[in-house]
Amino acid sequence: DVIVNTVPAEILTEKSLSTIKNDTVILDLSARPGYVNKTLCQKYNINLLCLPGIPKLSAPRSAGESAARAVMRMYHSIDFR
Repeated sequence: DVIVNTVPAEILTEKSLSTIKNDTVILDLSARPGYVNKTLCQKYNINLLCLPGIPKLSAPRSAGESAARAVMRMYHSIDFR
């Protein structure tokens, strides 16, 4: 499973992270410093990939495409064994 966060606020609380399936990938595209708690992701065995600023570095029109490509590249590079 993959969750993509673009919200520049910590909306994924410990309560919500504790319910996410192990080995889920969270791609945090929100602005620096990132708004997904790294410590909690480690605690619940959630893979966190931080790629801040991707939407604004590309163009607003192609931001969705860029995010999708980044998700797929990162997803395929993770060893789920």
